[in-house]
Amino acid sequence: MRIKVLAVVASLLISSPALAFGDPEKPEPTAVDDSKKSDSDRIKCKRIQVTGSLIRRKKCMTVAQWAAMTAAGSAQARTIVDHANQGATSGR
Repeated sequence: MRIKVLAVVASLLISSPALAFGDPEKPEPTAVDDSKKSDSDRIKCKRIQVTGSLIRRKKCMTVAQWAAMTAAGSAQARTIVDHANQGATSGR
């Protein structure tokens, strides 16, 4: 039974055109001479773990965009914690 499941999963992974060719709507970043670009304009790619999937996705953004996304995530987390702490400091 376990071998059959592994065989089905392997055949799906091998035959999937989305995995073989990537996302057709998102063009891959082209190689550009990094010496002419500022550090914030440099493209940095990371592999992101997708919840519910065993396959990681590649996400490419500029260094400035990664920093903005990190700052937005930190601000959102801070808002959630502050909101949770409002009920905890009621004096009880």
